[in-house]
Amino acid sequence: MFKILYDVAGLPEESKYSGIPKFTYNLAKSLLKMSDETIHIEICNKFVTSKRLKEQILDLEENSLGEDEKIELNVGDVYFLPHNCYFFEINDMIKLIESGLCVIPFLHDIIPMTHPQFCLKKDNFYKWIIMISMMETGLICNSLFSVSQFFERIHYKYPIGYVHLGIEENITLQEMELPKGKNVLMVSTIEPRKKYNETLSAFERIWEVNNNINLIIVGATGWDPETTHRIYNHSKRNKNLFHLQNISEEKLNYLYKHCDLFLFASDVEGFGLGIIEAGRFETPLLLRNIPVFREIAGDFATYFENFDELDSIIIKQFELGFKKSTGMKINTWNDTSKNLIKIIGKIRTNFLNN
Repeated sequence: MFKILYDVAGLPEESKYSGIPKFTYNLAKSLLKMSDETIHIEICNKFVTSKRLKEQILDLEENSLGEDEKIELNVGDVYFLPHNCYFFEINDMIKLIESGLCVIPFLHDIIPMTHPQFCLKKDNFYKWIIMISMMETGLICNSLFSVSQFFERIHYKYPIGYVHLGIEENITLQEMELPKGKNVLMVSTIEPRKKYNETLSAFERIWEVNNNINLIIVGATGWDPETTHRIYNHSKRNKNLFHLQNISEEKLNYLYKHCDLFLFASDVEGFGLGIIEAGRFETPLLLRNIPVFREIAGDFATYFENFDELDSIIIKQFELGFKKSTGMKINTWNDTSKNLIKIIGKIRTNFLNN
């Protein structure tokens, strides 16, 4: 038996319903169910057990697992980093690897390298990428697109694989009152690369000729104050334009199912979780024509290139009928976890044999 240490250090618990934290918590929940006589999965925080979080994930009574304790490391154990861990120094990481610990990072994207104009704290990310490139173990990404982007910019000779993200199998919906008319849903933090500003301009052109189409934005206000100000001071706010924050997963699921269209307009993404979260309900998808969205949705979506055509596409396709996302390949978190363990096993075997 060997251990997979799943490190959640540095993750804000309060933001576990969006972005990378959502991925990290959902994957942990699924992986914990896969411990068996050959592999033991342990949630940890810098080599100390994280039993309170484990209790939350598994819906156990508080303190039922006892006190946290330091984890004994053995040669061949795997140290899995599901998110960018900026608190490690490269020399410390190399020492861990040299001692026989197979350290495997998960790379969500390299957007700070390819599109630095959209990112904050780029220096931390560059340090993280340099550290990954020096680890003589292996790497896992969230899409084939992320793998190709990494290889184009980093000389890397160790095993690399990818797993698509997943959805929860058992979900509940909480009913919400929706605006009358056709409802277009966008889900993400308001930040420049998500292209809310350009999208809003397209909807202003729509509203000049059609007041029966609404835009519903679900997401935190991020680092795009100009667009945020524009949304909150818009004449159409709470008429045709709606911004929701901090809503429950149950309400978000209801929106995914009952809105008439899911729109994802980003310039660049590493994956795009909202696509499969909407696609599970066969909701029509209107996506920016970027490689990773093609990888995820294939022929089960409508794509657009430029924002000057977005308004006409929405108006015309609502008249003709958008194609539904019925039949799109969607992983559950269980699928993702099984694929992840297979890749981890291959990387570990290669590491021990070399």
